[in-house]
Amino acid sequence: FRRCLSTRLEVWRKGRQAASVPLLILVVLLLFFFWEMAVVLGAGLLLGFRYRLSGPLAEGSGVRGFLASLREALDHFLARLRRP
Repeated sequence: FRRCLSTRLEVWRKGRQAASVPLLILVVLLLFFFWEMAVVLGAGLLLGFRYRLSGPLAEGSGVRGFLASLREALDHFLARLRRP
């Protein structure tokens, strides 16, 4: 439980940290407000915000590999959306 509180979702834009939320709070918000959070996180991606997990749960190589592949897929998807 403590590791989940110390792991945070960081929101970055243009190399600066814009916000940070503990992972536990993010999970609770996703459980109760899934569609609203999906819209907010998706709009953030379209506006150029980047999301990053930091903390003890994000330090494993499996988690990092999964997040790297997810980031790559989202970058590819957003690049296709931005093409004229």
